[in-house]
Amino acid sequence: MIPDGDDFSILQATEKDDVRRALSAAIDEDRAEAAREKETAVEDYLANRRAIVADSVDELHDFLDVLNLDVDEESPVELFVDEDGSEYKCIERPSDRLLNHAYAEGLVWSGIDADGERFGAHMLFVVLDETTAELFTKSHRAEFPGVKAFPACPGLGLAELSDRFHAAGLNIDDYAPPGEGITLTAEMFEHLTDPDTWDIAEPETADDELESADDDAMADVDEEEAQKSSRPGIFDHRTARSQPLPPRVWLENGIIEAECVNKVTAASGSGKTLLLAHLAVNWSLGRSALDVDENGQPRELDRPQRVLYIDGELGPRQWHRILDKLGAPLDLPNFHLRTLTDDAPTWPALCTPEGAAQFLTWIDSGEEVDVIVLDTLSAFVGGEESSNDTWLEFDRLVTLPLKSAGFTVIYADHTGHEARRARGGSAKKAKLDVEWVLDVPDSRAPNTLRMTSDPTAGKMRNGHDGYPMTVYLDRVDGPLGHVRVEKDDAADELRDTLSDPRRAILIGHMDRLGLPMDVSKRAAQEALRAANIKFDDKVLLDAKRTRVNRESARLAAEESLANGGEIDAQE
Repeated sequence: MIPDGDDFSILQATEKDDVRRALSAAIDEDRAEAAREKETAVEDYLANRRAIVADSVDELHDFLDVLNLDVDEESPVELFVDEDGSEYKCIERPSDRLLNHAYAEGLVWSGIDADGERFGAHMLFVVLDETTAELFTKSHRAEFPGVKAFPACPGLGLAELSDRFHAAGLNIDDYAPPGEGITLTAEMFEHLTDPDTWDIAEPETADDELESADDDAMADVDEEEAQKSSRPGIFDHRTARSQPLPPRVWLENGIIEAECVNKVTAASGSGKTLLLAHLAVNWSLGRSALDVDENGQPRELDRPQRVLYIDGELGPRQWHRILDKLGAPLDLPNFHLRTLTDDAPTWPALCTPEGAAQFLTWIDSGEEVDVIVLDTLSAFVGGEESSNDTWLEFDRLVTLPLKSAGFTVIYADHTGHEARRARGGSAKKAKLDVEWVLDVPDSRAPNTLRMTSDPTAGKMRNGHDGYPMTVYLDRVDGPLGHVRVEKDDAADELRDTLSDPRRAILIGHMDRLGLPMDVSKRAAQEALRAANIKFDDKVLLDAKRTRVNRESARLAAEESLANGGEIDAQE
């Protein structure tokens, strides 16, 4: 029986003040941790990026000449002849090649004075690797005491980049990227303000009007081009927003969206690989695995998806059995499987630059693919799983490049000891768009699976826009597959609450304390301890999830009533 409201202790005003202070302190700590994580991410980003500053372009050339860059000796050299008829050869030096490339990429900035005029100082942005390492040796730096190097990159935000300049004793306003400026001289000013120098246009004819219209059209194009940034890699949002927003592409409606980073987390033996194999094989055949059309047939995709399934746990024998049980055809031209065979490629840990580079090179080396499944993360990532640094590096080196390239990415992962969230550091979720936690909610029905993305377990980067909070699947045989089923979540929650009254008591306390629905676990713990309320961490997680589901149901009911709908009475 759910305890009556009178059974709850009544908090005094002073206790509520303590709770507010504890909640405020917890929120401040969350913000501070987020700031620290951002600072760590910036430091990691700059670990191998440097800015080199020299007083002149000649000094910069001399500083760079130590590099051992390949120059084609057979390429023609330019010949120059002076007034006396003497010939001179112009041979490309390694520094010429590097600087020419850097100028083209906008990676050379020049100094500017207070009037905006450019002067001799030059700054070059480089990546610190095997090619450029010689520039930063102690002996080479000693030969050029006037050259300064410090961590910086144009890809940083303006505030962070300005801080890096300041730390190096420089002012970012004293340097500018490539581009020509216009200085208003006294002669130009006089010309613009003296009527005697003006040309008065004659009245336009019909032909002139047509020509003027063409000029106006070209001016619009020029204006649009002028609004584009000269800095490489800047998103042209103006052009993008002038077109309708592209429709979302679902491989499985409400579950897997194309070109997103997805993760399915589950305990070992719960069937996540069977589910992912079922999805991947069907996508490669050009159809959804879970969606059906009005005739009860699998929903057709726009085209077959080219799937690369990277397995790090099973091996050929198990995959032989899985594909047979799925009833998959013998020919699967769009399903490419890497598993534990003798000739399977292996890589160093994917959280390292070496491992990530080899992995991405292998991805690019074969047929084009649309979907990449990595099963499981622990088999490939390496590093300390509970360390946020491991996942920050993995996301920087692997996840973001895959997402930028437009792949649909699906990671498989194991749950931790709580069995309701992935094990490992909190940064493991940082770059995910969607995380589904898969479990078997009722041991009496082992073939009924539950996938949930509520904030206490999984993740939704952009909220549940088009995604349900929970999806239920039945695993079926003949052939092996999965089908969607409808379940009464509210009734399930009520049964769970009745089976464990501690959850109901804790929900009552959290409501009375005024804790927000999206309160973090840490903030909730601090608030409850400040109010001298005892709790179990597992019950707290269940209570947080129940409050979120209850609030979602309430908002859905309000929306239904606002739209003139009715709410069915539940017994």
